[in-house]
Amino acid sequence: MMFRNTRTSWGSIAKAFHWGIAALVIFSIAYGWWMAHAAPRAERLSMYTFHSSIGYDLLFLLVLRLCWRAIDRAPELPQDTQRWERAIAHLGHALLYLLMLAASIGGWLLLGTFSRRIEGTLFGIVPVPPPVLDRSLHGLLEKSHEFLSYALLALVVLHVAAALRHHFIKKNDVLRRMGWGSRARAC
Repeated sequence: MMFRNTRTSWGSIAKAFHWGIAALVIFSIAYGWWMAHAAPRAERLSMYTFHSSIGYDLLFLLVLRLCWRAIDRAPELPQDTQRWERAIAHLGHALLYLLMLAASIGGWLLLGTFSRRIEGTLFGIVPVPPPVLDRSLHGLLEKSHEFLSYALLALVVLHVAAALRHHFIKKNDVLRRMGWGSRARAC
């Protein structure tokens, strides 16, 4: 098992960050939609607390992921990747990180505008107090958080579509090397 990335393969630490963060993003967006649109209003306060805790976990893992990415270089794209594909891949990844950060921080700021204090926890242990903000910012922050979350979801769909394109159309190992049973070339 490789912990660090190689020129052609993702290491187990990068894979764990990728799939853990992906699961939290998908769950958080789905739960957030359900919480805001389908859940009984009387139960929402505890749901906001849970949702915020997931957001704090996501933000913490994302910061760790970015730190790890700074010291463990990403594998190279396949040799046959065209310049426009490289540019789109780099832009897409940068936007994924930016939207994850913005949606998470925006959600934390939003909590500071509720009339009742909502305090989630980091990994169910460390209390994270919301900032104290003016209640008049609630609508703006709520719409911003919702927009950023849906933009992130759209980008995740494009990311998955690109990975499937690499696997089924280009027939390269871009998707396989992010898998746990990957037998991608190691260098």
